[in-house]
Amino acid sequence: MAVTVFLASRECRDVDGDGAHMEGPLFLVTRYDPYLRRTNTVLTLLSCTVISAEIQKDGVTEFVLGAGVTR
Repeated sequence: MAVTVFLASRECRDVDGDGAHMEGPLFLVTRYDPYLRRTNTVLTLLSCTVISAEIQKDGVTEFVLGAGVTR
């Protein structure tokens, strides 16, 4: 499972996670731990620096929008 985060600086980062969402001013990339039966935060960014995230999970691609804008 991989999450690709597209940043407003026109860079992209690959993160080992299985979910992403905006929570107020923050953009969180998460991963579910089946042994602990809970979701852990893998990466936290300001939502204004994230354009979007692409989540690859079980052959399905999901997109999550951030609050960032490219110039």
